[in-house]
Formats: sequence, structure tokens, C-alpha cells
Amino acid sequence: MMRTIERNGHTCHILENGEPEALLFWLMGGHEKDTLLAVNQHIQNLAGKTNWWLAVCEIRDWNAELSPWAAPAVFGNEDFGGGGRETLKWIVDVVGALSMEIKKGGAKIIGGYSLAGLFALWAHYETGIFNGAVSCSGSLWFPGWEEYVQSHAAPKNSLIYLSLGKKEEKTRNPVTAKIGDITRGIFERYQTDERLWQVMLEWNEGTHFTEPDIRVAKGFAWILDNI
Repeated sequence: MMRTIERNGHTCHILENGEPEALLFWLMGGHEKDTLLAVNQHIQNLAGKTNWWLAVCEIRDWNAELSPWAAPAVFGNEDFGGGGRETLKWIVDVVGALSMEIKKGGAKIIGGYSLAGLFALWAHYETGIFNGAVSCSGSLWFPGWEEYVQSHAAPKNSLIYLSLGKKEEKTRNPVTAKIGDITRGIFERYQTDERLWQVMLEWNEGTHFTEPDIRVAKGFAWILDNI
């Protein structure tokens, strides 16, 4: 069953799988709409648990709405607008609305791909309302992110799932070429962070653009199975 809600001018599709014991919040760009049902099915196939809802939150302006702070362009001429704080407000509003329908004490997980993966981690840090975060091929090369992680504490007892394609760091772009080393460094930091419950870094075959729907589904399924 799927229904759509509007919150503060934004659209969120809710795919219901049984009586919800967990809420999954997936930040999705317009170019990913055709994978919505596929991701939902992949999670069902991979996860041991079946009673969860997938809230698919549409992002209209990727670089503006998902960047936690302003930063210069890395690809082309489009700068990062730093509108993440406003996006976070309506995400929190959606979480609050749906939390009333979930089983008391049920888990809330946020996730995304690429820049949405970075935003998911940032939202996890900033709000403290999520039990875990999924960052698949996350843009952890984003200017200032390493410093942010070093100066902020991840929520206690949470789960974090990171993944990358094995070829993602093999690029001519000097900024994004750092993604492998940055992700390894952050993962090592998480492994020694006693506040975290569990953390995973999974390496996938291919580049940044290889099977994003499968990668997102694997991340959500891993957290569902480890809550």
C-alpha cells in the first residue's frame, strides 16, 4: 500500500509493509522516482524483518536542499546552496507526523545516496531522533565534512552504514578522488567510538553510478537486521 502526504510544500510517499515497527526515511531525487518500488522490494527481499514503512521524501533541488552548509561547485558551475537546515525542518516534521503511527519504541532510520547520503549522516548527528543512518556512496568529500565529524558526537547507541563502489575513488576530479581515503578514515573513527552500537563499511563492485537502488536497499536492510 502506498499513500502520499504533503508537509510544508514537500511531497513524501509512504510505502506500508505490515504494522510498522520501524520507519525508514529515504531522501530521493526526481531522477530516482522510477526506482521507488524497486528499492522497496529489494529491502523486502534482503531484510529479515518485514514490519516497516518506507517514507520516500522527494528532493527538488539536490545541491541546494541537501548541502548542510554552502560550498563552492565541485561539478560544473552549480555551487552548493547550504539549504540543508530548511530541509531538515520538514524532515523532522514528517518524522513527527509518522511517529504517531508507529509501534511505541519503534526505530527510525534515515538514508540516502550520494549527496543525500551525506545529508542523512548530518541529519542523524543534528537531530538525535534517528536510531541509525545509511550513507550509500555518500559525498563525504564535501568541504568541511571531515572537520564536522571530528568536532561532533554521533548519537549514542546508533547504527551507521557506509558503502562505496570500488572504482569511485578512481576519478580525475581532485576533490571526489579523496572519497576512498576519507570514508576509510571516518569508518576507522566510528569503529573506536564507544557511543555507536554498530557500524558497517561495505565495498561494492563498480562506480558511483552502479546499482544505486541495490546499495540503498542493502543499507536499510542491514540496519533493520541489527537494531
